[in-house]
Amino acid sequence: MGGGHLFTNTTNPAQSSGEGIALAWKAGAAIEDLEFVQFHPTALKFYGAPCFLISEALRGEGAILVDKNGESPVKNLENRDLATRDQVSRAIMKNMHENNVDHVGLDLRYIDPEKIVERFPTILSRCQDYGVNPLNEVIPVAPAAHYWMGGVKTDLNASSTRKGLYAVGEVASTGVHGANRLASNSLMECLVFARKMSSIVLNDLSKFEKFNRSFQEFDIEDPKEDQISRIAEKIDELRKLCWLNLGVSRNKVNMSKFLNYIQNDIDKLNKNDLLNSLEKIKFDQKIKLSERNRRALNLLLDLKNRQITTITLLKACLFREESRGGHYRDDFPDKDKNWECHTRQNLDQKIQKRFIKN
Repeated sequence: MGGGHLFTNTTNPAQSSGEGIALAWKAGAAIEDLEFVQFHPTALKFYGAPCFLISEALRGEGAILVDKNGESPVKNLENRDLATRDQVSRAIMKNMHENNVDHVGLDLRYIDPEKIVERFPTILSRCQDYGVNPLNEVIPVAPAAHYWMGGVKTDLNASSTRKGLYAVGEVASTGVHGANRLASNSLMECLVFARKMSSIVLNDLSKFEKFNRSFQEFDIEDPKEDQISRIAEKIDELRKLCWLNLGVSRNKVNMSKFLNYIQNDIDKLNKNDLLNSLEKIKFDQKIKLSERNRRALNLLLDLKNRQITTITLLKACLFREESRGGHYRDDFPDKDKNWECHTRQNLDQKIQKRFIKN
């Protein structure tokens, strides 16, 4: 799974919260190129509606972006509406900021209505479900986190640097997407690497010792409902801060402040009694939890894993002092030959460059 749900605005489901990265990180696997996050420029932005992806194929057919004044937010880009996703996303964000709005419009009225009905029935019906009729009005859209090029470093057999740990899909960093994935290539990547992984030789299960697992009661006071709600609020707050500081455009000043904030929150969470009690459970034990503690623990583990993945992403974004692909720094807006490399992170080690071998 990916990590789009680390951000407030995303086309990804809630399960794509970067948990796979956090688990691999804790296991000691190398993580690479987390700073390369692709933001799709046109996701539906409508009150009460999810960030449903509005395909760029519509712009390929002739749809155009318009701001609240009826002007093009991408007029300064060489290829205007057909520029790359990162360029269009930045132009839209800039226009939204200047006009103090949370969306721009996508105007489909330059396309034959019959073609829209025939070629884009899902987009048409989803918009109509939320009271927007693209055949006679603009679709409100805004950028959203969409795909993660970085992840758990894997080789051509889908193996991570941690023996016995494999990764396939968006959670993996195979290198095939470079710094900015082309649309739909991720599906082909999944098919190819899943097939490669199918040929691995697994350990003989009969050699593993079997345990009769015993139950361990948890002697921990049940949290109150408002305490459980506060954990959910902390997750939402983290997502908002991730969008503000690690979204389409980044800079050292904002990211450094965010680093201090999240490190402080991690230190506080590490003192949580319910989370710390998990450390006392032995491999051959099961646990019994009250319903409230179960709900609280699920949220706490979600928050903890999100914190781990977010701070790892943050450090990668701070480390790469240039702009390339899905990573844009407004304090380092150009590409730099010194950064023609991967960024690698390992548990208890400093982040470092990994140069490409010819």
